[in-house]
Amino acid sequence: MKQILLSIFIMLNVLVISRADVVNSEIAAQVAKNHYWNFSEGITYEDITLNLNYIETINGLPVYYVFDINDNKGFVIIAADDDVYPVLGYSFEGNYNDGKDKLPPNFSAWMGNFADQIVYARENLLSADASISGKWSELTIYNPYPENMDNVNPLLTTNWDQGCYYNTECPVDNGGPCGHVYVGCVATAMGQIMKYHNYPDQGNGTHTYYCYPYGSQTANFGATTYNWSSMPNQIYSNNIAVATLLYHCGVGVNMQYSASGSGAYSDDARDALVDYFTYSSDAQLLTKASYSTTAWENMLKNDLEAGRPVYYAGYGGSAGHAFVCDGYQGANYFHFNWGWSGYANGYFYLSNLNPGGYSFNQNQEAILYIYPDGSSTLLPPENLEAEIINTNDVKLSWDAPSGKDLLGYNIYRNNENIGNTTGTNYDDENLEPGTYEYYITALYSDGESVPSAPASVLIGGSSVTLFEDDFDTYTANQQLVCQNSADWTTWSNAPCGNEDPYITTVEAYSGSNSFVVEGVNDLVKEIENYTSGLYKISFYMYVPSGFLGYFNTLQDFAGADSKWGMQVFFNDDGTGSIDGGGQTAATFAFQNNTWIYNEVIIDLNNDWAEYILDGNSIHSWVWSIGAFGQNNMNQLGGSNFYAWDGSTKGTPKYYIDDYKLEELVINQLLPPTNLAFSSVGNDILLTWEPPDGKDLLGYNVYYSDGSGFTILEFVTEPEYLIESPGTGMHQYYITALYDEGESGPTNTIEFTITDINENTFNITSVFPNPATDLVNISSEFEIKTIKVFNYAGQVITDEQVKSIHYQVNTSQYKPGIYFFRIETTAGIISKRIIIE
Repeated sequence: MKQILLSIFIMLNVLVISRADVVNSEIAAQVAKNHYWNFSEGITYEDITLNLNYIETINGLPVYYVFDINDNKGFVIIAADDDVYPVLGYSFEGNYNDGKDKLPPNFSAWMGNFADQIVYARENLLSADASISGKWSELTIYNPYPENMDNVNPLLTTNWDQGCYYNTECPVDNGGPCGHVYVGCVATAMGQIMKYHNYPDQGNGTHTYYCYPYGSQTANFGATTYNWSSMPNQIYSNNIAVATLLYHCGVGVNMQYSASGSGAYSDDARDALVDYFTYSSDAQLLTKASYSTTAWENMLKNDLEAGRPVYYAGYGGSAGHAFVCDGYQGANYFHFNWGWSGYANGYFYLSNLNPGGYSFNQNQEAILYIYPDGSSTLLPPENLEAEIINTNDVKLSWDAPSGKDLLGYNIYRNNENIGNTTGTNYDDENLEPGTYEYYITALYSDGESVPSAPASVLIGGSSVTLFEDDFDTYTANQQLVCQNSADWTTWSNAPCGNEDPYITTVEAYSGSNSFVVEGVNDLVKEIENYTSGLYKISFYMYVPSGFLGYFNTLQDFAGADSKWGMQVFFNDDGTGSIDGGGQTAATFAFQNNTWIYNEVIIDLNNDWAEYILDGNSIHSWVWSIGAFGQNNMNQLGGSNFYAWDGSTKGTPKYYIDDYKLEELVINQLLPPTNLAFSSVGNDILLTWEPPDGKDLLGYNVYYSDGSGFTILEFVTEPEYLIESPGTGMHQYYITALYDEGESGPTNTIEFTITDINENTFNITSVFPNPATDLVNISSEFEIKTIKVFNYAGQVITDEQVKSIHYQVNTSQYKPGIYFFRIETTAGIISKRIIIE
């Protein structure tokens, strides 16, 4: 009678656990060389030489390294911590210069942002996720055959600047370069983009403004012919054509000139391009915080692939900086021309260095669709709305873009294409419980547009009411906080004072009472500084004609040091606006003299927020960056109803009723976890852990021999015995069955059973699992060798044994997942071990 040998290969969803380690310069150099090799062309691996040019150090520890490549062949910037993304930026142009007079201010601000993220990750003990650990592992190994990748080579050929010769038409100031003020990064970015298009031949209109202390600044765009052929890629002496263009750009944006640095606003840049330089009105200033990372990067790529350089801006601290994004490589790196004579031009990472951190790098914005008026472009759909119908279906609707004929639309859910249509609506049916984000693109004969603004929905959610107040238990014509200081307060924590609003019966949505905000009223509902979970704040508001309404939602209520997550303004003309992720991020219309329903959704688990008015999604954004795009706090701290009087459009007065704070709970159909198996004689026992939460009906056991999974059996207990499995490959996974449906699968396990002459099971025990300092291995057969591999596939232990019992010392292993390859006299077995 034959017996069998069990060879085990386990396929699992891998979670890499790593210890926060400072990366030394030797490892950083290896990563830098391999990255440069993967992304460069026309050079052999052996010819790549590195020189450590600069180390950024904070609190006595390296934060990042800068390596020069060969002689003026570029540089690579590597993080000095393996819990963040490894490659911050790189270039194939020149070498890095750490002289403060050479580095562009906008580049220095960008790198300062990276440094802040790395320090934050260290101080808050953030761990690398599987993607980050995998990228570090990948880049420590030489890859002789790098993959081809999508790219757009830098579109700009200019390397213009803000100082000498570029600024000769700007106001005179002896404290500035060559006796004039700086051009300003906004103007330099605009000028380089216009030089790329060599447009317009002539501008439109005139503009004059006053700039202290230099007096009135005037440009007659309509009377100026821009001499593009006289504008070289770089200037080394006076050039009136370039200087005139850059001065006109500055006037067009009301540049606040200074000898130490000139500044302007990006929204003025968009308007100037359209109004004074006759670029298409399709140009839009968009904020990164309003889009998912994938959607944002796709929008940039679409513009670049269409041959349109992008005006880009980033903000940090109190300063903003503009430059040009004019190319990309691979999935994550975008080429920046900093507008500083070519210094530090290169490819840079756009997103958070660790997904667990606050959205440090989200306060970015871009002007897309910059092209000469009369040219064609691929406009996206507009006004996307997502409505839940029939419990678990979503109805999408949108407006067609204006302009050229189109072929249809692609529908995207959570960044995946789920279908297409030729109409302006789409039904997404039979969704599992969860949060879904949608966007739509338009399809034309010559390509696909960038995404529409997103819309999101929550399917299958129930709620737990944390607080609600309909104000009907209070005495009318008396102050609210004076009657209930346990649940409400004022901005100055002064019940019964002037900030405390009155209960009134003049207007009410339900019952007989509401409260009215007017004069200097400033009411706060403190919330317990939640840092995780999904929440909804809702209330009804009534704004009488001729008056203003206002509210904000706080990340942190701390008096003068409070942080605003968002704020909404209601004007007396029926228009409104929201600051969320940026100032005036969206506008809307509303009805005076009627109750309007406000909802604010804050998803702290995913750092996302949405404002909904009367069931219509007005705006969504990255919550942690706050109202103005400059915060870093993923926290919910309060609601504020203030008699805001900073507008010239009216006097504050509005009523609030039926305030409610809820935690939204997704009724997920959770799967079983930790599917495992063990041998019982000639049989195999599958075991798993039941899911937490609601009652379930049982489990489906799925089986495949490599040709596709089918249901093998339904069971009610968390185990299943496979009696005398035959030779060959065996794969299993388990799902849970509920009244509402079937869950997703567990991890998949796979093993192969092969005939051998010894005809006995290879019973080998490896324990404990998880382990810390020691792993014990015992077998019925002599153990010949033990090899231990880390997650990157590197051999870290290779021991000769010749015993049936052995201990492997794992005390020096970093926490994570390891694979033990154990060779016995009966065969080879593989075990997956977690080291904590």
